[in-house]
Amino acid sequence: MKTLYHDEKAEALKLEEEIVSAANGVFLWVELVLNSLITGLGNLDDIAQLRERLVRVPPEIEELYKHMLKNIDGIYAEDAARIFGIMSIAQHSLKRPIFDSQRYRDLTFRIPGLTALELSLALDKNQDFAINPSPIDKHDLELRMKQLDIKLRKSCAGLLEVSGGGHFRRSQEEVPGR
Repeated sequence: MKTLYHDEKAEALKLEEEIVSAANGVFLWVELVLNSLITGLGNLDDIAQLRERLVRVPPEIEELYKHMLKNIDGIYAEDAARIFGIMSIAQHSLKRPIFDSQRYRDLTFRIPGLTALELSLALDKNQDFAINPSPIDKHDLELRMKQLDIKLRKSCAGLLEVSGGGHFRRSQEEVPGR
């Protein structure tokens, strides 16, 4: 983008104004559009191609979601469905019943959202870790996060991403102040 500002400053500023105007105050829309433009920049799109990307993006957020989902490569559609299904279940405030046999009563507990590591493990085709659990070292964690990031980018059209460093949940004993 710096190159565009240097080579075609007036057109780059005009594109910037068009993005702000089209966003209509919806920050998420801007982020999703910018991801598309960044992809275009990575493909060495010129200003006209970037403007075409902007024009093709639906102005309403719901239509943008549909547009993005429709453009997921068919090869990754099954992965996308699986990932969105897992995340949908994990993100709802589900309560699951358990039976407290010592007190003979039913209890419920909330299922917390998934961490990046938990999603990575849920998507892992090799489920041997469930039978033979072993510690995950820093290198393995970094590799899993890179692989998950790539899988989300190619399968989820930018609607899900790995962010922050919260790859795993801390136990109650490790949480300060508890």
